[in-house]
Amino acid sequence: MDLDTLMSTWEAALAQPAATRTATLVAVLREGADDPLALDVGTREHDALRLAARVAGAALDAETICAQCGERMEICVPLAALQFVPTGIAEVRDGAWQIGLRVPDTRDVLAALDFPAGEASEAALFSRCVTSARYNGEARAATDLPAALRAQCEARLDALAPLANLTLDLVCPACGAADAVPLDAGAFVFERMRHWVEDQLDDIARLCRAYGWREADVLAMSAWRRSFYLARAEGT
Repeated sequence: MDLDTLMSTWEAALAQPAATRTATLVAVLREGADDPLALDVGTREHDALRLAARVAGAALDAETICAQCGERMEICVPLAALQFVPTGIAEVRDGAWQIGLRVPDTRDVLAALDFPAGEASEAALFSRCVTSARYNGEARAATDLPAALRAQCEARLDALAPLANLTLDLVCPACGAADAVPLDAGAFVFERMRHWVEDQLDDIARLCRAYGWREADVLAMSAWRRSFYLARAEGT
């Protein structure tokens, strides 16, 4: 995974809708694999955090504001603590009901976005996650599930893909208030990659100005050589 490939992948993701950016980013870890849009969202977010760890360090660091007192809080979570073994399929049995489930992929999310935001979109996404539904052995539609059973199935899907519904439990150091802060892992990785790419481009720009090189010349160098020439150009 070379520098040029990483930067080009992020640039390609930048031009895409937010819903597909994470899948585009993680494709760089799966060279020759099938369509990245077919990755279930749990695996997708898992791979996105792996990518972030490889290029920008092994900790999730961010900031948030306490909803009670307005205190700025720093968040630092080792990415290793967020790892899990992706498992995309499951079965739920409840009385006479037998439900087959699969974690949605990016294509499912895109399809659900075609519906009005809110309950209609959520129902459309859930229906795509139900691979089979039977009551006393007879096939039923996902829309036939009782509300309590649907909630049970949704909870199971959340458990199968915890990184797709990540929530951090925080305690404010100033006022002691507890809060559960949702974190979009894919969006976090995209922004972390943005800062990393911009840092790389800044280094390349300085070297090109200092030595008259082309971008391709700098990209062909090892990280150690770039650091060496940067130090010489800046007199350190």
